[in-house]
Amino acid sequence: MDKLRLAVCRTDITPEIGGRLYGYRDDFYSTGINDRLFATAFCFTYNGEKSLLVSTDVCLINTKLAHRMRAEISADCLVAVKNIILTAVHTHTGPNTAGEEGWGAIDTEYCESVFIPEIRRICKEASSQEGTPVKVGFAVSKSKVGINRRELFANGDIGLGQNEWGTYDPDMTVISFADYENKPVANIIHYGAHNTAAGLCPLISRDWCGVMCDRLEALSGCPSVYFNGCEGDVGPRLTNGQTVGDINYAMEHGAVAANDAVNTYKMIKEYHTADMKAVQADIDIPLDKRVPLEKAREEYEKYKSAVYNIDRQTAVYYERVIKAWEDGVPEEKIKTLSISVLRIANLNFIAFPYEMFSEISLRLKKSCKNSRILCLSNANGNDSYFPSQDQMCRGGYEVNMFKTAGSQPMVNDADNYLVTALAKALEEM
Repeated sequence: MDKLRLAVCRTDITPEIGGRLYGYRDDFYSTGINDRLFATAFCFTYNGEKSLLVSTDVCLINTKLAHRMRAEISADCLVAVKNIILTAVHTHTGPNTAGEEGWGAIDTEYCESVFIPEIRRICKEASSQEGTPVKVGFAVSKSKVGINRRELFANGDIGLGQNEWGTYDPDMTVISFADYENKPVANIIHYGAHNTAAGLCPLISRDWCGVMCDRLEALSGCPSVYFNGCEGDVGPRLTNGQTVGDINYAMEHGAVAANDAVNTYKMIKEYHTADMKAVQADIDIPLDKRVPLEKAREEYEKYKSAVYNIDRQTAVYYERVIKAWEDGVPEEKIKTLSISVLRIANLNFIAFPYEMFSEISLRLKKSCKNSRILCLSNANGNDSYFPSQDQMCRGGYEVNMFKTAGSQPMVNDADNYLVTALAKALEEM
């Protein structure tokens, strides 16, 4: 039987001070560095097939940019595109690699001079190595690092805060790869929560997840990397009662997360041989009807002067709708999502180019009891939020983002189509 092999390469992707930071508005720039940003590539080889799992310390990666990078990495490394998963940890104190209306243009100079070439380089370096034969161990604990951030107010409105009775996935999973002499080679920490503890902070930082990774790395003596889970409706459970604070809150919260990660790592007692398989699941999801032209024109008038954030995106959405009608573009019925799945032993990394709501993770876990489900938000692109059906009636920021993506939103029960199809695909694996 072949042995799973692993090569890990890392690079510094910290931008120059003075660049635009991404996550809140389009005119916010860095004034210093709290901690440096990195990209880490895991190259797995099994039976002659290679897969790349890459974590980057940025907020989001523009979908077109992610597709371009995966194609270039595929050509560089001779690895199938479907076998490449490119993720972002979702720190809001990093460079603009997303480029959305209301949040500022993508930092093209940074992407072309640092982000793209450095990630291509480490992927090529990792894939060119023979890799270390590894065994896999993992442990899962319950962590309160995250909390549902869709606070429900007395008047029924939804705002960003802490919703103590709201859904979140408490599972923190630590996966450890060790050589055949049980020497640690690399660790993965998986958990779902926004990296927004630092708030509107002008200091470049990985936010709370950086403290957690550094602490586990110091203990284990090997690279320890964070992969963000279903964080669309989950923020850090800060002591100020919010999910945003300042850089001190980020460091404080990182220490709490580090304690959970270290304790989970210490729970790993056994390492086992593992195989690997990578597939792509193409899932069809129905689209809702396009907003009528007169309604679109009426709504556009309300938002056309907006500059920032969701209000600006809403204005652009109605512009797209109006143009589609005026250009005679036919309505579409289906949107096909191409979801990459990487299975290591019975651990399934599922790449979603969305900020997924936590209920989706919980439902997939319940549907797939014979394997471990590790959903990855912000993976292989950035196509807005993906809410669960039960939250559509509540509205709020994330739901509005979902409804104003493209010119036709997916149906309100898009999560049902996604979970059903993915559960079937995972069974077939």
